[in-house]
Amino acid sequence: MGRGWVALALALAACTGAPAQQGGSAGSGGQAGDLTDHGGVIMPASTASAIWWGAREAFPPDAIATVEALLGGLRGSALLSLTDQYMRGSRATSSFSGSLFDASAPPADPASGSVAAEICSVLQANGARPDGDTVYLVYPSAAPRSRTKCAWHSWGNCGGTTIRFALMLNAWGTSCELVPHYSCAQMSAATLSLASFTAHELLETLTDPGGDAWTDSSGAEIGDKCERGGDRRQVRVGARLHGGGREVVRDAAGMVQRAAPVRLALS
Repeated sequence: MGRGWVALALALAACTGAPAQQGGSAGSGGQAGDLTDHGGVIMPASTASAIWWGAREAFPPDAIATVEALLGGLRGSALLSLTDQYMRGSRATSSFSGSLFDASAPPADPASGSVAAEICSVLQANGARPDGDTVYLVYPSAAPRSRTKCAWHSWGNCGGTTIRFALMLNAWGTSCELVPHYSCAQMSAATLSLASFTAHELLETLTDPGGDAWTDSSGAEIGDKCERGGDRRQVRVGARLHGGGREVVRDAAGMVQRAAPVRLALS
């Protein structure tokens, strides 16, 4: 699979899970009403940076190229535009700075503090400074211990800078791996899973990076407001159309908007 625009057909679903650490959200949140703006920091203009933590051969062969294509195609996409209504009058923009690699073995169940430390270490090794407007998307080669903790997002401190990040555990051959028949794209189920987790956690980080911006009354975030079911549509990511599902998102005034983002697997 090339590094250009990639056919990402990620159907929509909502899965329950344990609360994410610090800044993440809990469960599906479908019965807790609309998202409400609590006034916290949001990220209308951001950069995404991928950090691959562990031996490259431990990841699905098509994972890195697929995730990079997804992140590189976000600008102007229907997926990213889902967050516009939460940007307080701004339009969401996102660029992709590329991937960084650390071949050291990650812990079996990385906690928020260890992920923040890893980001700092990788940035230092590459001569880069931490950036508060970047979402660091961390992909450890470690497998999740259960389906209740496949991916989450949080925040931490790196050299005095508040950093926002998300962790997507390696779903390859685990219970977090999504059923491949949900996708019409030519990618492995494990890579479909990583791409889905990435989209879910990225959108939640942009709209609720510190856990005090856009949530419903239960603490659920934008990705948790998915609805199961039909009404199959398509979403444009990059230059191609891909099969989607249905998501209903509401602004603070209760306006219903319908769109078809990627499959959202965990919070």
